[in-house]
Amino acid sequence: MGSSHPEPIPVIAFQKRSEVRLELEVLSLAKLLKRHSQQELTRPQKIAFFHLIAVTMGPYRHSVDFHTVQADSGDLLLVAPGQIQSFDPNPDPGLQGTVVVFTEAFFVQDAANRRILGSPSLFGSWGGRICLQTQSTKPAQAAVEALAAEYRSGDKDDLRAEILRSRLNTTLLLADRAARLTEHWISNDDFRDYARFRDEVDRRFARTRKVTDYAVALGLSEKVLNRLTQQAQNLDAKEFIDARVVLEIRRLLVHTSLSVKEIAAAVGFGEPTNLVKFYRHRTGTTPQVFRGEWGNT
Repeated sequence: MGSSHPEPIPVIAFQKRSEVRLELEVLSLAKLLKRHSQQELTRPQKIAFFHLIAVTMGPYRHSVDFHTVQADSGDLLLVAPGQIQSFDPNPDPGLQGTVVVFTEAFFVQDAANRRILGSPSLFGSWGGRICLQTQSTKPAQAAVEALAAEYRSGDKDDLRAEILRSRLNTTLLLADRAARLTEHWISNDDFRDYARFRDEVDRRFARTRKVTDYAVALGLSEKVLNRLTQQAQNLDAKEFIDARVVLEIRRLLVHTSLSVKEIAAAVGFGEPTNLVKFYRHRTGTTPQVFRGEWGNT
């Protein structure tokens, strides 16, 4: 087991590499894995920009917020700023794929762009998709290839950024459509209400874990909130809220050197013993054990 205060996980900022200083880069997965040392990529890192990884020849394993998923050929991996990720330590020799990294500042030019990034089916600092595994991703995969071709063209005219942004916009819209087809949302209203609930929990989980408080704030019944979270995450509304709290505890345990007492205060527990009981009940282990395991990652 590692020390009780492991070295905090580093925050990885976007590094502009393009000749026109775009906050966007499109490169092969193999090139990315070669660019950095294995230790850099396989140790947990907190990213400050968006990742979209289109796997064209798998399998490939990727860890996001302490969950490892396996992506196969045709799948899309989605990672948002604030999430903690690590790359496959032993990638398949035949692995092929394309990585698109970009910042919110590059992509968001209007409200429509912002809504895409906020879609419950795509990126989210929590509760969003990690991996899209469906035949419906074929159009999005093709859009990634078109984006990569435009990026590789190297055209340096004053339309370059706008064309790349447009191709990225199309890619994300197609990915969002694929996700929604997979989730079988009953109505657009349900989809929007789930997004509202997720965002409200993200803002207020440290102040309240009561479903009633969120139902009142959103003007929805607890029954509706339960139905929405069952649809999206196969959890009831209380489990959904508690999952967000557990995630924040884990992030603080591995990303900071805060004590359990300090973490308890940050996430809304009056006493650290209450946090430990809460965490053990929902995960089967203790915060100290989790910190020790990830301190040795």
